[in-house]
Amino acid sequence: ARHVVVPSALDSSEGDGDFRKTACPYAAGLAVFDEQFGNWSVFGNGSVDYILGEAHQLMGVERLPCTTLDAVWNQRRRHGIHAMASLLIIDAQGSSLAILEGGAQSLLPEVDVVIAEVELIPFYGGMPSFAGALPWLTARGFWFADFLPEDSPWATPVRRPLGQRSGTLRGSADAIFIRDPAALKDQSAQRRGRYAVSCAAVGYLDLACEAVANFTESELA
Repeated sequence: ARHVVVPSALDSSEGDGDFRKTACPYAAGLAVFDEQFGNWSVFGNGSVDYILGEAHQLMGVERLPCTTLDAVWNQRRRHGIHAMASLLIIDAQGSSLAILEGGAQSLLPEVDVVIAEVELIPFYGGMPSFAGALPWLTARGFWFADFLPEDSPWATPVRRPLGQRSGTLRGSADAIFIRDPAALKDQSAQRRGRYAVSCAAVGYLDLACEAVANFTESELA
């Protein structure tokens, strides 16, 4: 495996964007936090215990040039880097769908597994990003598989003292999307092999075995 760090602000299209710096650096990003959730609490997931509005307190806005996944990928190709992309992981505050849209033409057709942080409650933009990402990826040949496990749900609109807390809501999650294996039946052995490795990496051995079940002797040689 090879890792290349490309510092970029990713969006659905190229151009300038407002990068919002927040009190909690992990909440910073291009997406605008919906202030109606400012009084919501986060607790129950590990040792964290805070108010969403405090974490998203705006500390400053920086105008940045934005690029897309396709632009980054095509630039790598122009520079002679021809590594294949089989597994795409996105962890961005409210921007997963926009980032995916920016990779739809060049990068996404090569990807077989997408793991994207998605909001299940509309903290950004008026609609949960999972509600947008699910039909968008389904239309491009991906199936929703599962959410990665986490300690527990973490969001609640009601903040009770310790001893009076019960359930919290799943505010966001890392969703796994896997390409329909039927789309690979006419692909090369290399592509089917990459698909198998990616599926096995996220725990779907049945799909991995299906992808390599019909390898010919010449392909295995």
